[in-house]
Amino acid sequence: MEYLDRILLQNEIFADRVSFVGVAGERHRPRILTRQPHIRGDDATPIEIVRLMTEELGFRQLAAHFSVGYENSLAFVREDVAVFDLRPANVVRTHEGLIIPIDSIPYRLNESARKILSE
Repeated sequence: MEYLDRILLQNEIFADRVSFVGVAGERHRPRILTRQPHIRGDDATPIEIVRLMTEELGFRQLAAHFSVGYENSLAFVREDVAVFDLRPANVVRTHEGLIIPIDSIPYRLNESARKILSE
């Protein structure tokens, strides 16, 4: 359920259209299937990612030790939401110049998590 909540949050933050398709896989190894519109473009640069998140979406960049996901991923926080695992492979620059996160880890923060990330 947490994963499905994160999909909804991804859609809310980035105006994305990820949808739940179903559950597949083997009995003891189920997998959640989702669908997301195909976005053509190139990997965004870290500078473009930071600009999108801070200047355009109002997030604050977190220190590297708060990063979750792949090595050198960026993390950001805004009010009660944090977004992790933003890196060039997960953020597309379209041919029109739009910067679009396609595979992030958004997380709704409780009071304890907000306090930790504010330090």
